[in-house]
Amino acid sequence: MLNSKKFFIKAPLAPFALLFSAGIFLQNVIHLSLWTALAITSIIIFFSLIPKVSKREVVIFLLVLSGGILRMSSSQWHAEKIENNLAQLNGKIVRISGNITAIRETERGFRYSVSVDSIITNNATIRESIKVNLYTESDFIASMGDKVDVAAEWREISPPRNPGEFDFKKYYQQQNIWAKGFMEEDEPSSITAQEGFSISTAVYDLRMSIRDLFNETVGGDAGKLMSALILGLREEVPGEIKQDFVDTGVIHVLAVSGLHVGYVLVIVMALVKILPVSWRWEKILIILLLLFYAILSGGKASVWRATFMAGMYVAAPIFSRKANLWNIISAAALILLVYNPNYLTDLGFLMSFSAVISIVFFYNQFNQILPEGMRVNSMRNPFLKGVWALFLVSVSAQIGTLPFTWSFFHRIPVISLAANIIIVPVIGVIVSLGFAIM
Repeated sequence: MLNSKKFFIKAPLAPFALLFSAGIFLQNVIHLSLWTALAITSIIIFFSLIPKVSKREVVIFLLVLSGGILRMSSSQWHAEKIENNLAQLNGKIVRISGNITAIRETERGFRYSVSVDSIITNNATIRESIKVNLYTESDFIASMGDKVDVAAEWREISPPRNPGEFDFKKYYQQQNIWAKGFMEEDEPSSITAQEGFSISTAVYDLRMSIRDLFNETVGGDAGKLMSALILGLREEVPGEIKQDFVDTGVIHVLAVSGLHVGYVLVIVMALVKILPVSWRWEKILIILLLLFYAILSGGKASVWRATFMAGMYVAAPIFSRKANLWNIISAAALILLVYNPNYLTDLGFLMSFSAVISIVFFYNQFNQILPEGMRVNSMRNPFLKGVWALFLVSVSAQIGTLPFTWSFFHRIPVISLAANIIIVPVIGVIVSLGFAIM
C-alpha cells in the first residue's frame, strides 16, 4: 500500500497541487470577493515573512490554499466584468471587428472564431480580449489571420436549462468564446488580408495541407479518420462513424489526447535515435517535437496536459533528476490550474488526470495482488502479455474515470473494456502510418 509520508517525500509537489486545487474548489463554494481573497493572502504572506514564526509548514500550506482561492477569485472577477460589459448586447445588431483564429465549414456556410478587437453599438465601443463564433453564409470567405469587420446579431450562449444537461456556455467560456454572432448579409462588411508572417496561419495552412495529403493518399472515411486522430480534425469524421465509436464506448480516441501524444512520443524517440546528437540534445529535440505536435494537432487542453507530463518526464534526466510520475502529474496539474483555474471543473481535465492517476496506482496494484501467472512481468508470450497489459491499463483507467462517467453520462462503459483492447493498438498503427505518409 501507499505510504503517505514516503509518497510526499518522493512527490513534494503533490501537496501543493492538492492544496491549490482545494483553494479553487473552496472559492467556487464560498465566492469570496477578489479584495477579500487578496487581503487573506496578504496576511498569510506577512506571517510567512516573520523570521521566528512557528509551524512554518502550516503557513506555507495556508499560503498555497489561499493562492488557489485568490486565483479562482481573480478569474471570477474577470469573467463577471466581461459578462457585465456584454450583457447589454444580447439580441442587438453590432459591428464586430477582429482577426480570424479558426475556421469550420457548416451546412449553410462557415463558422469563424474571431479574436475581437472591438464591438461597436449605436452608442458605445466595447473592447474586451474575447472571442466570438461568427456564423456567415457560404459567399463570405475569409482566411486564417484575416481581419474582418461585419455587422452581426449578437446572441449570448445559453446556459443549461435542465439538470445534468451539458453546459455549452461554460465550455465555450473556458475557450474564451463569449457569444455567437450571426452575420447580417444586407449590411456592409470587409475582409482585410493578413500582412506579414503569422505562426498561427502557417500552422493552420500546414494542417490543411496534411489533411489534403491524407485524403489524396488514403482517401475516403479512412483518410478523414486519420485527420481526426493525428490533426485533431474531429469534424472531418462522418456522423455514423462517430456514433459507432460512441456505442462501443471508445469515442475518446477520436479526440487527440494523452493516448495520441504517447504514440507520438514513442515515434519521436525512435526517430531521434537515428540522429548523430548527444543524449541531452535528443531529449531537447523530443520536447520540441512534442510541442510542435501539440500546436499542429490544434492545441487542445487535453493535448497540452499530456505534452506537459511527457515533456517533464523526458526533461528530468537533463537536470539530473529521476522522473517521479506523481511529481510530474502534480506539476502538470499545478501549472495548468495556475493558468486557468476553471479547468478544475472541466470534464476533460478531470477525466484525463483521474485516468492517469488511476493507471499509475491501480496498474501496479494489480501486478502485485494478482496470482503470479497473471502478472504482466511473469508472462512469456509477447502477444498475451501485450493484450493482458492493455486490459489492465484499460480497467485501471476506467476505475478512475467511472465516477465522472456515471455522474455526467449516467452509464457504465462495460463494453469499452473489451473494445479498448482492439481499438488502442489500431490507433497506434494508424498514427504510425499517418506519420509515415507525412
